[in-house]
Parts: sequence; C-alpha cells; structure tokens
Amino acid sequence: MHRREAVFLVSASWIVGALFAASPYWIWSLIGDPELIEPSLHSFTACFFEAMSGLTTTGATIIDDIEAMPRGLLLWRALTQWLGGVGIVVLFVAVLPSLGVGGKLLFSAESTGPTPEGLRPHIRQTARILWLTYLVLSVATFLTYLLGGMGAFEAVAQAMTTVSTAGFSTRNHSFASFESSFLEYAACVFMFLSAISFGLYFRAIRKGWRALLQDTELKVFAALIVICILIVTATLMGREEPIRMVGSPEIAAQAPTFLNSLRLASFTVISLGTTTGYCTADFDYFPELALCILMVLAFIGGCAGSTAGGMKVVRAIIGLKVLQSTVEREHRPSVVRSLKIGRNKIDAKHQDRGAFDPAGQFLSSSPEHRAGADHRRTRARSHDGAQRILLVPVQHRPGRGECRCVGDLLLDEAGHQMGAFLHDVVGAP
Repeated sequence: MHRREAVFLVSASWIVGALFAASPYWIWSLIGDPELIEPSLHSFTACFFEAMSGLTTTGATIIDDIEAMPRGLLLWRALTQWLGGVGIVVLFVAVLPSLGVGGKLLFSAESTGPTPEGLRPHIRQTARILWLTYLVLSVATFLTYLLGGMGAFEAVAQAMTTVSTAGFSTRNHSFASFESSFLEYAACVFMFLSAISFGLYFRAIRKGWRALLQDTELKVFAALIVICILIVTATLMGREEPIRMVGSPEIAAQAPTFLNSLRLASFTVISLGTTTGYCTADFDYFPELALCILMVLAFIGGCAGSTAGGMKVVRAIIGLKVLQSTVEREHRPSVVRSLKIGRNKIDAKHQDRGAFDPAGQFLSSSPEHRAGADHRRTRARSHDGAQRILLVPVQHRPGRGECRCVGDLLLDEAGHQMGAFLHDVVGAP
C-alpha cells in the first residue's frame, strides 16, 4: 500500500463510517412515533450531518430538543464521538494485524500531529497502547462523574464525549444543566488530560513523570491555559452585571464574585481551548477581550497526538520560532543559528514533513518541481555568503537530477526549516 492509497482509504473510511453512523437516526425517523421524532432529523442529509459531526468530534448539532430523544440514540450519539476521538482507523489498525505495512501508512495518515510518533516498534502495538490509554481515561472520567452525582447513563455518555473532547451532551443546556461545581471542575481536569499527547503518558510511565515536565509543547499549552483563565476571570469580575448562564432564565445567573468567575472562566477556557465545546456560562455575553482570547484558543487547540482539535500547539510554537528566525536573518544574514524546541534541534539530512512545507514548496518552486517527484534537501552557501536551500529531485527509479538552487525566497526557506522541525523535533524519540 502506498501513501496515496492510505490517505484515500482514511478519507473514504470517514465517509463510509458516517453513512453507517447515520443509519440509527434515519431508521428512527422512519419507524418512530411521529409525535416524538425530532423534526430536524426527517431527512437523511440531516442524519448524515449529525453522524459526521459525531465521528469527526466537531460537536455541531442540528437537534433542537436533545432531552426528548430516546436514550439509545443519545448513547449512540455519544459513542460516535468516542470512536472518532482517537480515530476509527487507529481502531482498525489495532484489531486487524493483516494490514501489515499498510497499517503504518494508515496510522500515519490518521495521526493528528505533524508527524506520527511510534511508541512501539510495531504500529499495531502503538495503536493498542493509544486505545488502552483512551479507555483508562474514559473509565476514570465515568467513575468521577458517578461520584459527582450523575446517573449511570449520563455518566457514560458524558464521559465518552469528555475524553474525546467532542462536546455532545445529553442535556439541552450542556453542562450548565447539572448545576454542580464538582462536575464542572472534574470535567475541566479530564478535558485537559485528554488534550495532552497520549504518547506522552506512555513515555511518562516508562521514563518517569519528569517526562511530562520536560515536554515543551505541554508546558506551553498549560501556561497558555492558565494565563487565559486569569485574564478571562479578571474580565468577568470587572463587570457589575451577573454572569449569564446557558439556558437562562431557567438556570440562574451567577454573581461575578472571584470564585464564580474563576470557575466559569476555567470551564469555558478549557472547554474551548481543548475544542470540546461544553458550555456553562453563555460566552456570547462575555467582554470582547475574553471573546478574542477564546477564539484564538479554539483555533490553536490542544497538543499533537491527543483527541483535541485545532492546529495543535506544536505547530504554533514552530511557526513562531520560524518567524523569529526569519526576522533575525533579515538583520543578521551571516548568522546561522540552529532552531530548537526543548533540547531537540533540526537535522537537515531528513526529508521535509512539515505543516507548512507543502505551501512553501508550492509557492516557491517552479512548475516542473511542483509536478515532479520527491525532493531531498541540502544546504549550501552562495557567492554572497548567505545560506541557501537546495532541492535535489529524487526519482523513485534509479537516477538523480541535478541540484537546483531555489534562491532568496524567505517563504521557501522558512517553509523548509519548519518542515525539518516537524519531522525531527516532534518525531524525535
């Protein structure tokens, strides 16, 4: 199996999976009691939308009255998000040993980070470790919700959508309906844990918990969440009017005291920062500064290799470092400095596999390069002493083309440096 086939198979699996996941909604709309059927699910398109939103953990819904739906469908709705959280393709790789080498390509195409990091020599073992971690987190969340007073059914459904950082709820007003500070803080903890790379948990078990403190992406993510919580808390306390809740006026507004502001700000920041989407406070009525912060957090998302969505924190770190390096080269072109994330630095011998490398190559290379085969990257110095990027076309058959200097385009150099970071730093053991 080639990479192109693996990418196609992964894409097709989501479409086929959504068609299958939409079947229960569609069957219910056909044979259920007309007075009880959700009006928004009368068409198969609507059922397909709800199923695809669940499997991709997007969290968007077209259902108006969630609490009027049968419990079986609510459980199925949560299950689609739980399966989609860590990837149905990863599940297939874990249970189908006959995939062989194709399983590694499928895992690579399904992975959420810039480069997939294998935890074990065999990719099937890696997939099983990821699913075991996912299952342990799910069980722990379920037991904590039970301890907080949730019923067994709601604890199961909410645990699945919490760990998958997906956000489907069994209540019309999301987490605000439970009116429990304990449950809100518990959800904050497990949403945050689920937004951390699952591979980092495995590394911490093998090498000690100091591995968590040494991970640059986790430290940046945690610092970002804490700083944003403090800022949003301050903005809520600075208003004289009560904090409006989702479902108001059925759910009473909260006084803007320090504890209330901290609790509601923490839940909202972590929920949106991990792309979960649970709601307690109605952030439509938050101050403009808080809304801007929440929007940026939702765009960045969680850590690579987690169930969280967004562009991932590591990509934001790499982008900022490349931008800093580009600005420095403008003022000090003779300086060649190795870019690092933590203790790991770039290795120019590897091929580029960066998040922005395809865009950099497309915008900076010639048409024949864009249509050509793979490229090997090397460095050289031109007549003016400045560093240049060389692209060496590498054919799949024996034979190699001539070296061709790309030139002075900063976008190309930045893109290739970013690509090497993603491959060498994130993928480093």
